[in-house]
Amino acid sequence: MKKTGWRDAKVSTFGNIPAGAYVCEIKSATDVPGREYLLIEYDIAEGDYIGYFSERAERWDSWPSGGKMYWSYKNSALGMFKARIQAVEKSNAGYAFDDDECTLTGKRVGLVLCEEEYRNNSGDVSTRIKADRAVPVEDVPKTAAPAIRRLKGESKPPVSGFTEVDDDGDLPF
Repeated sequence: MKKTGWRDAKVSTFGNIPAGAYVCEIKSATDVPGREYLLIEYDIAEGDYIGYFSERAERWDSWPSGGKMYWSYKNSALGMFKARIQAVEKSNAGYAFDDDECTLTGKRVGLVLCEEEYRNNSGDVSTRIKADRAVPVEDVPKTAAPAIRRLKGESKPPVSGFTEVDDDGDLPF
């Protein structure tokens, strides 16, 4: 094998970035009118994890689900939508959203990423990083990382397919 200098290389992992607030750039905003939401694809724009989601997209030929956020504009979610749009407006001097989602592309916003548990295809509990909320960029340094979101009310099915029983030591036969 040729000498590659691997000892000096930075270790690559496919693990999650830490939960916390990050300055992000909106890479694309797509309206999904039938479902009444904007699909926002974003990436980290400052700090140690710049380009985190773009790098993952290059490896897998698709934008990773962790770099997506759904901004509902249904009547029941307008308050949350407004908070997100105001965070974008406050983060980009002179910008005012005019109901054209295309104008969001290239804008910066603070996104608070949280870690959440989910059941993977094997039935095991795994964790993923997910955008929780938007904040103005100026608030990123003072925004604390949210606590991990644990699965609620679920018990993991037995791996073997058998149910465990209490054993008092006496055999019934």
